[in-house]
Amino acid sequence: MDKQQKLKIALPILVLVMIVVWGPVIIGSGSKKKNAGKTNNVSTSTSPQGSSADLIVLARSNERKKARTSYTDWGRNPFALAESPKASVLEGIMWDSRNPKAIINGYILGIGEKVGSGVIINIKQTSVTVTNGNTEKVYHLGQ
Repeated sequence: MDKQQKLKIALPILVLVMIVVWGPVIIGSGSKKKNAGKTNNVSTSTSPQGSSADLIVLARSNERKKARTSYTDWGRNPFALAESPKASVLEGIMWDSRNPKAIINGYILGIGEKVGSGVIINIKQTSVTVTNGNTEKVYHLGQ
């Protein structure tokens, strides 16, 4: 048997093996153990609200099972940031007598918008006043 005849025999065998191995991956079929045997029968209704049974079925289908462990929460998250948040920094003021804007922590904000836990109450050409309900803090440019 010469080389050409061997290739004519080997090539169809290799193609068949590739189809058997890669066919389910490419087509998307294969074992789906996660939802095997489970079907979510959700009826569609013409009303915009739907029924409460439909909502219960949808909610249960997305629930995660709680892990079984003897772990008890010790009260604080070691990966959480410290109690005091990052201080607000006044980076710039875009002055317009009718609609002034301030750039604080990279955000462009106007009067009445929130900054952390406070609200901007006044914007002047060189300063911004923020109130926290009972206290007022004035941020000046260049500080």
